Amino acid sequence: MYKLTVKLEKFHFCYGIKSKSKRFDRLSRDRYAVQRLCDLCNGLKLDEVHIEDVIEDFLTDSSNVKEFSSKR
Repeated sequence: MYKLTVKLEKFHFCYGIKSKSKRFDRLSRDRYAVQRLCDLCNGLKLDEVHIEDVIEDFLTDSSNVKEFSSKR
């Protein structure tokens, strides 16, 4: 199960994602984009071995998360 993480950085919040054994902080300041990513990973029951690739894709183009989520 994937969960949203929150870190306070000087004057703003940064959001990340964590799984059972991995944690990726400071992915984005956009809480809703990272929450959509968490929901998508949970909905697809994403195996933890793939999370790094998914995060790389998210950081490259997070609009894909929004588009895919709206199609479900």
